Amino acid sequence: MSTKTYRAEAVRWEKGWEVHIEGVGVTQSHSLAGTEQAARDYISSLYDLADNADFEVTVTPRLGEIAELVQTAKAKRNEADEANSAAAAAVRLVAAKLLAKGLSTADAATVLGVTKGRVSQLTSAGAATKRTSTATKAGPVRVTRGSKVHKARGASTTKHKKAEPDPKAAVRVSR
Repeated sequence: MSTKTYRAEAVRWEKGWEVHIEGVGVTQSHSLAGTEQAARDYISSLYDLADNADFEVTVTPRLGEIAELVQTAKAKRNEADEANSAAAAAVRLVAAKLLAKGLSTADAATVLGVTKGRVSQLTSAGAATKRTSTATKAGPVRVTRGSKVHKARGASTTKHKKAEPDPKAAVRVSR
């Protein structure tokens, strides 16, 4: 069974966004970020569907002449991400070759213009595959310094002797 997809266009107005759902109707949202949920809620209530009903909503904001600039910017960002991945792979390869040639970690770091720790990260087992942050896998880590507790967003404020993951908290990981 295929999932039904509803297409909608978000149109800016003085109090937020109108969400025009093709073949269904119009609803509103205070923010563009809320337009998809507003459309889902409208469709669910109109057709008496359960909250977890299996359908997709694609909302496209009406941006006029700026829409083409947005597409261009997104394409350039994707190109930059791909170039960054290729550069990272090249640096990992060079770091491994420098160490294999007998250079110390400190010397390889100097050649590459990075820290010794970064060279170790680049050449550790599994570095050749695309990796995500350990924090993403295990959650944020609470770290104690002296008697103060430093925590990631959403982590518990309970004091701990050792750093340990908090699986319930969300983490934002930057590239």
